[in-house]
Amino acid sequence: MRRIGISITFVLAAGIAAAGCGSGGESSSDATRQESTQNPTERQDAEFLSLINKNGVLSAQPDPDLVKLGRSVCDDVEFVRGFPEGVAGQLRSKDPSLDEEESWTVIQAAVKIYCPEAAKPGA
Repeated sequence: MRRIGISITFVLAAGIAAAGCGSGGESSSDATRQESTQNPTERQDAEFLSLINKNGVLSAQPDPDLVKLGRSVCDDVEFVRGFPEGVAGQLRSKDPSLDEEESWTVIQAAVKIYCPEAAKPGA
């Protein structure tokens, strides 16, 4: 069982790194200007939405609901670490428009943006 936990942690960590790769469509001056007018929570939410959009998540949910869904991933960091498949299933039950791959993308983006401590084993 311990080996599975390590594998899942590795998969989450690799996915988080991959979710952050690539370049966005906006120029750095546009991004800087937008960041300077946002509070930290708004910046996190914008970064989360950017990551899931960049990675092709097609949800029927409006952006505020997607942010709420993403933040819900981090409600129980130990659960994310120990049973990420359960988290993916919960996401799909909350948003049936997500397929399995999209739910994993939402988890990876949420962990990267909202609760990076979930990617650290035993932290």
